[in-house]
Amino acid sequence: MKCMIVLFALGAIAMALPDDQPEPLPFHYSHTSDVDGSYTYTYSAEDSSKTETRNADGSIVGGYQYIDTDGILQKIQYQAGEDGVQILASNLPVGSTEPVQDTPEVVQATEEHFHEVQRALHLIAKAAALEAAYKSKHPELA
Repeated sequence: MKCMIVLFALGAIAMALPDDQPEPLPFHYSHTSDVDGSYTYTYSAEDSSKTETRNADGSIVGGYQYIDTDGILQKIQYQAGEDGVQILASNLPVGSTEPVQDTPEVVQATEEHFHEVQRALHLIAKAAALEAAYKSKHPELA
């Protein structure tokens, strides 16, 4: 009887599974490596791909691309070696050639700071003059 219940339960589970399984997405992967530490690997799928090569000297060159959430193809290329890491990417912001303008708050704070520095320099000069005058009246303390 227990065997019949188990078979019945398995049959019910099998009937509940959908008949049409989705087609697997196309995917390709390859990898090669050498004893000197160099390697190359690539993969490609329906919405992304990547390739990277490491040379025997340790430098790395590669790139990848993918479709972002807005449906835009983004491409990134990179290299790393003695000169550091360089990246070229379609999704990085492009800098402005315009100089940065100070906000009114920054202008005010800069002016206040300048005045405080001038005041401090004046007090230092006054203290130095007082010290020199005191030492000239009391050479035994100099």
